[in-house]
Amino acid sequence: MVHIIDNDPREVKLLDPYTDLSEDDKEQESDIQIELEMIERKKQDLISRLKENKRKLLSKQLDPNMKNINSRGRVEVPRSPKRESLPAQENLQHNVPQVTHNQAANNKKANPNEEDIVRKELDVVATTSYFQNKFKNSKTDENRMVTAYQQMMSARTHTFNGSTSLSDNKTIQCDELEPYSNFHIKKRYIPKDEVDKLLHGIKILRLNKLFAKVRPPSFSEPQYSNWVAIGAISSKEDVKLTNAAKPVKYFKFTLTDFRHNLDVYVFGKKPVERYYNLRVGDIIAVLNPEILPWRPSGCVNGIKSFNLRIGHDFNCILEIGASRDLGWCQMVNHGQSKICNSPINTKTDRCCEFHRELQMRSTASKRIELSGSYALGAPTKVGTQPSIYKDNNKSRNTNPAKHKMFSITGHGSKKEQEKEKHEIEAHHFSNKRAAKAFFDDSFQDPSLLANLESKRRKIKASKMDRNLLKALNGEDASQSKNKQQVKEITEKTLQTGVIQRLGFDPSGGQIAKVLDKSRGTKTDDPTISKKMGLINDLIHFKKDKIKLKPSREIQLEKRHRREAIWKKHFQDTNDSDSDLEIV
Repeated sequence: MVHIIDNDPREVKLLDPYTDLSEDDKEQESDIQIELEMIERKKQDLISRLKENKRKLLSKQLDPNMKNINSRGRVEVPRSPKRESLPAQENLQHNVPQVTHNQAANNKKANPNEEDIVRKELDVVATTSYFQNKFKNSKTDENRMVTAYQQMMSARTHTFNGSTSLSDNKTIQCDELEPYSNFHIKKRYIPKDEVDKLLHGIKILRLNKLFAKVRPPSFSEPQYSNWVAIGAISSKEDVKLTNAAKPVKYFKFTLTDFRHNLDVYVFGKKPVERYYNLRVGDIIAVLNPEILPWRPSGCVNGIKSFNLRIGHDFNCILEIGASRDLGWCQMVNHGQSKICNSPINTKTDRCCEFHRELQMRSTASKRIELSGSYALGAPTKVGTQPSIYKDNNKSRNTNPAKHKMFSITGHGSKKEQEKEKHEIEAHHFSNKRAAKAFFDDSFQDPSLLANLESKRRKIKASKMDRNLLKALNGEDASQSKNKQQVKEITEKTLQTGVIQRLGFDPSGGQIAKVLDKSRGTKTDDPTISKKMGLINDLIHFKKDKIKLKPSREIQLEKRHRREAIWKKHFQDTNDSDSDLEIV
């Protein structure tokens, strides 16, 4: 299979503003301002603590016995009196640059131990003042967030401006790149100038960017006043009813960008009638949909994701054009014997990613340099090597992690290597105890001594079963008598006609065996012989066509019940479902 590479590093690509995952300028400016305020508060706290530390160091009183001892441990002596200088020498001294006391203090080398102590004391995060500032500003930050959210929601709209005049536009045949979705289109439903006006001031979120914005565990919606999710429709399901006390119509369609898939649910009678005519393969933009988190049913710790939901009657979907490169994988799933039908980009791919991986593995298995005992890929842990064991269980449902073992080659002292000797040698055995028992004759497996009473009971019960079977096989008279009773009961049951009305042998051939053994017995009653002939015909009778569908009465009963439920909940509505166009 030839795989076309779409991203050639030699190509000169134009700047695509919709692939950048950065925030808006306003949001960046607010974040920078908050960070500057935090840095300023930390600076003021550091300055105040530094002044306090200097004051404490100056206020410390030294030991009187250590006043005359310098840093080198030598005793200082008083300075000799200053010698009187001549006027000529005084003139020379005026030209010599003098060093002030502050400059001399700055030139002294600081003690590294004192710097470490001061640095630990000035740790802003662990200080009381830092906690007080955070606690003081928490309410302010909360009010700021609430105000920003209210301002964002006040500017939100639920429909495109000027979307009422879109019905006058005609479909245009084209072959161009649509800039908002980055898809090639073959039909354009709305002119490019109109699309630019409708999407002016709205944040464009492709599916990859939307998955980057809406993240677990909260799955909060993107922090924009107005935003649209753009993608191509890859599938659409039929209209269904919810399981609520008052059923509501809904349907689901899937958006794709050939790498990510996202389901969109439309709830309500009017929204369903409005949007059910959406065509598969069209590129659409959904304005401000609701985020609907979900988790697989019956799985508490499963991976959570989200869908999109539309529950209002506003015109919030913009049909831009028809995709040129949307196709479906035509490979056959061997497990289901059906076509895959996963959405693919026909410009670059011929099949989906799953079947491409299967083809790569089948090709690699035919090459000698790539064939081996292990699958492609490195071990799961550093310093480990995977091992292969023959499993007696042929079932495919077994967990491979239970039969997967590793040999650990550690580097340590001799005692550690001797301690791990049995663990290393367990590489060739089913468990560590088996390896230890093989190399150490004095070792006794503690699991063999557990539950001795239950093991004795099982052995005793099996012995009693064997004795009972021997006793039953030895009693020929009672055994023949029981068989004769079974034959008589079987014949009486067949004569009632119950088996004839069923049309098949419910015993799975056991009745036929009993009759075959009883054919040697002669009977003088002509009615019994006649019935025996009918029974033999019934046993060898087979139906050519067996219909398992419900009877007509049951189908009519289900239809009447559905009509009664429909009239009960939708009898006041004037709109008819016949207006709904099914495509």
